[in-house]
Amino acid sequence: MSRLQEALKGAEIVVECINDDVGAKAELMEIVSRTCSSNSILTSSSLRVNVDAIFERAVYPERCLGLRFLFPVYAIPEVELQLCAATSTATLNRIRVFLERMGKTCFLRAGPEPLVLTDAEREARRTRALQTTNSRTRRFPLVPRCTIPDLPNQDMLCRTLTAELEASGGGASCSSGGIGLVRERDCVVCMDEERNCVLHPCHHLCTCAQCGRMLLKRQDACPVCRRHIASIFRIFHS
Repeated sequence: MSRLQEALKGAEIVVECINDDVGAKAELMEIVSRTCSSNSILTSSSLRVNVDAIFERAVYPERCLGLRFLFPVYAIPEVELQLCAATSTATLNRIRVFLERMGKTCFLRAGPEPLVLTDAEREARRTRALQTTNSRTRRFPLVPRCTIPDLPNQDMLCRTLTAELEASGGGASCSSGGIGLVRERDCVVCMDEERNCVLHPCHHLCTCAQCGRMLLKRQDACPVCRRHIASIFRIFHS
């Protein structure tokens, strides 16, 4: 229970995705609804279990609804929503804004059956996602390749990366706080913090340090080029 309380602390949106057992789901969401903040939105990714049954014992049922990402998640922009009888308009608007910040588009389930894409439809979406990724890659700052993992200390890292950036016209400067770079945009993952984390080996500068550590811990891929992340390097803006 302590782990659940820790995970729910400060959560804005909670997504339930355990096995499709209506009893287990209802019990879990009752506990979650009593543990998390009253402002947290509670969602279920269930494919066919009735969402009203899942949230029938939840506190503040107006904040509850079904939310299902379509597979493969990175290539499918649409997200299927299923409203409960008590879901409020305010909850629907909040979840819409949240998904739009992720580059997703929400739609309401039409009828009792979920939307399931065919293999051909999935492949078409993958192709479009790859084309979009290639286009985005050209727009994001790319730190030139260098021997960063082999550098023995921060000072040498600073001098080496700064020299390579200046040689490529990157305009970097080195200071006691670390490496200063001109801020381009917000982190592409949380969109709240500034980009200050270089992903290796692709060297894309597209996340904040916290999100970079999260991606590395989850053994996830670069959000821009989808290459495996072997290590990350924090940089500091002057």
